[in-house]
Amino acid sequence: MLFRGVVDDRRLFASVVCRVTYSIVDGTLKAAPEQVWRVSAEPWEGPYGPMDSDEVFYTGGVDVFAFGSARPHRPETGVMEVSVEVGSSFTYSIVVFGRRVWRKVKGSLVASPPAPFSEIPLTLEHAYGGKDTWDGLDVPYPANPLGKGFYVDEKNAEGGELPNIEEKGRLISRWDDRPEPVGVACCGMAFGPRLEQSLVFDEKTGALTEIKPTLFNSAFPAMVAPRVLPGDRVRIRGMLPGRSLEFTIPPSGLGVRVAIGAHEAMREPAVAQVGVEVDLERVFLTYRYPFRYVFTPHEKRSCELVYEPGVVS
Repeated sequence: MLFRGVVDDRRLFASVVCRVTYSIVDGTLKAAPEQVWRVSAEPWEGPYGPMDSDEVFYTGGVDVFAFGSARPHRPETGVMEVSVEVGSSFTYSIVVFGRRVWRKVKGSLVASPPAPFSEIPLTLEHAYGGKDTWDGLDVPYPANPLGKGFYVDEKNAEGGELPNIEEKGRLISRWDDRPEPVGVACCGMAFGPRLEQSLVFDEKTGALTEIKPTLFNSAFPAMVAPRVLPGDRVRIRGMLPGRSLEFTIPPSGLGVRVAIGAHEAMREPAVAQVGVEVDLERVFLTYRYPFRYVFTPHEKRSCELVYEPGVVS
């Protein structure tokens, strides 16, 4: 798809978006027979939940998604790590726990040992958040009302569950800790940490002064890579029992040919998203090429997406 908009009274912008679904075959990505991951100008319901609109000029990095569950290698496991690596410059790890509750020991609340588990879906329902009650009213945790582990007072916390998903190096130690909900799949536009990172307000007036490109990243803030290039190796550990899932980002073979009047240029769109369906060993790559141009009445303009493997680097 080609999305367009206005910069000012003379300049326009456009963004070419293409999404390709691949199967992982011996560590190599091959175009899948079914292209299930479409491009949409509207928010839509994807195979794993809501997806943002693709009508975006550019974002603040590359979204990395890992869809699926944490699955330990041994049945007695109560805690494990899930990690995602892309190339040599991006890595992120979460810690996944079996069921834990707050118990009172010598007058203080401590977390019970995590129960063994065979599978925990890596969704916001298992991350920090949820809702508690205060004075008979429901009090949701704004950043993630779907989760678990949020309590307004110590009495309510006793016997209550802790989240299953936490960020490595930032584990909960007290019942009233308020960690950022984390995950490795998608987070919605209204997700608190995404808004806090991307919107800047004037301290005196409260007026919105800046919208950063990261507002349009659909991944959790910690799952936004600075760049993803052909040849980068992607490795996901902890989501398939006893083995990692690995593949290499291929050359896209895609090019965007833009002609404005007498000027013409060919550019390769960059990788904007890497989405991995771990259980299906299937991947989608989103490619994007944004550009600006000056509007001249009656001037011929064209934009063409071409596929020339071996020709486009």
